Amino acid sequence: MHKKTIYIILIALFCVFLLSPTLSLKTESIGTSSITLSNTVVNMTKGENVSISFTITLTSGSTWGTNLQISNVYPNYFSFSISPSTGDPTYSGTLGITSSKATPLGEYHFNVSAVGDDPSTHSVVLTVNVVNNTNITTPPPKVSTSQSNAAGIVVYFWYIIGIIFAMIISLIGIIYYYKEKFALFNMKLFYGSLAVFIVSSIYLLLFDTMLIKLAIIHWYALLIFLVVNIIAAFTMHLKKAYAKQSKILLGILSIIFFIGMIFDAILNLPFASVNNNIEYFGINYLFGFGSNGAALGISIAYSLLLLCCIANGFALLGGYYMDKVNNH
Repeated sequence: MHKKTIYIILIALFCVFLLSPTLSLKTESIGTSSITLSNTVVNMTKGENVSISFTITLTSGSTWGTNLQISNVYPNYFSFSISPSTGDPTYSGTLGITSSKATPLGEYHFNVSAVGDDPSTHSVVLTVNVVNNTNITTPPPKVSTSQSNAAGIVVYFWYIIGIIFAMIISLIGIIYYYKEKFALFNMKLFYGSLAVFIVSSIYLLLFDTMLIKLAIIHWYALLIFLVVNIIAAFTMHLKKAYAKQSKILLGILSIIFFIGMIFDAILNLPFASVNNNIEYFGINYLFGFGSNGAALGISIAYSLLLLCCIANGFALLGGYYMDKVNNH
């Protein structure tokens, strides 16, 4: 039986390899580069345009077409212009930063990296402080929720909540009505969910730039939970004596992880180094599905992670409960 677990993990890793958005970049890269900004901290007012210079320096390999890339997680408030748009390292250019008049006062972070045939090995964090007066050296004030100019919660969030609620009701119904038969179904549900969970977790660990650069606590938490899932799955088959304990532990942890992910989004990513004073920023980033600055792949992976945690929790705890009932 343990061979099935190995196959699931191998299939999951292969899926991540196929879905990797940087696969073509990695296979076609000729060299590597580094980025230097004339200013990594910029103070500006609402509606202002500020320009800084950048240099992309070739650090290894052969020079080829490379361009600057900014991870703009605040598209409603900031826009960027890059000149020249591409070049062969080593070359320099100008990065223009424009804030809208609706931008809340505060501190914002952007990852700046080089992509193309000579990608940068590390990104540079650009900090933009939106203040009332650029001559003031004190930190920008915090923005209360009532002062925020966010557009509100993206509708996709409610879709995901609806799906989760329907899944919970369905799983409770399956456990109640199928009873003895659920023992045959629950492990199939767990391993199918585990495969999706592994794919989604690895995708986020590798390709969610903000998670890696600005929310390292979340990154480690997800990595540890991924390892725990894999170890528990092996234990259920290789160590029958500990199978029951593994089911209970992983089932409880899955429910706790699910609750933590929901509250993390609602509370605006409290442990991340981003501007969490913008109303609904956490929800819009994680569930934006291409809007409000959220990457489509990130939202899909995060949503699948939520669904898998619920499925795993009910499959394992429900299976344990039915085993206990049947044994009596």
